[in-house]
Amino acid sequence: MNTGPNGTQSTISLVVKDRPYTKHPRHWYEDGNFGFLVEDTAFLLHRSLLSGRSSVMADLFSIPQNPSPECDGTANSPNSTLKVDGVPFVTLEDNADDFANTLNFIYPNTVSILTDYDQNVISLLGVVRVARKYMFDDIQEWGVARLLSNPVLVPDKDGLKTALQEGLYSHPDFCVKVILLSRECDLPQLLPLAFYALAMTEWGNTPLPKDPLYLDQLADEDRRRIHEGQGL
Repeated sequence: MNTGPNGTQSTISLVVKDRPYTKHPRHWYEDGNFGFLVEDTAFLLHRSLLSGRSSVMADLFSIPQNPSPECDGTANSPNSTLKVDGVPFVTLEDNADDFANTLNFIYPNTVSILTDYDQNVISLLGVVRVARKYMFDDIQEWGVARLLSNPVLVPDKDGLKTALQEGLYSHPDFCVKVILLSRECDLPQLLPLAFYALAMTEWGNTPLPKDPLYLDQLADEDRRRIHEGQGL
């Protein structure tokens, strides 16, 4: 597997089962020993570093790997294991940017300014989601603290109008993501604005989001709450 210095050439592709993947410009390490295929992006990482931070990753790496250098899985199947040039790869059903942003906290010297994540709410939501899924507990704890202190997600009384004017709440898919993460992580503080924005949405004038996280992803009780809000 040839990459440029420090794995920074994002234009070089990896082809697996006739499907091209772009090697991540930061998290493709030439000395890596385990790979992940996430959407259209390939990551080459280190077992010891990930397993030391996550019991989920440790369990994944403990699964016996087929010693054959040939592909023994299907690149499009979640969690299937295959080998490329002798290196095991697993396909993950995650957002590639969210996965990369989470890796920024695991690999040293990759996060330059942590305040960027305070300012980018969408990236912060993604980091917390991935950290929770793979049990990177310290990252999840850090991210949740930032979410709860973010004035867009949890505004005080004086900042309520400003938060609604930020523009994020005009996108139903953003509101749904907030609700789903709130339920998963038991963060009821994030719910009020998201429910209010969805109840106030004029659905006929709102384009469907590209993201599959839409109202049908919510629990029945949460959908009823939105519909009741629309009737007020």
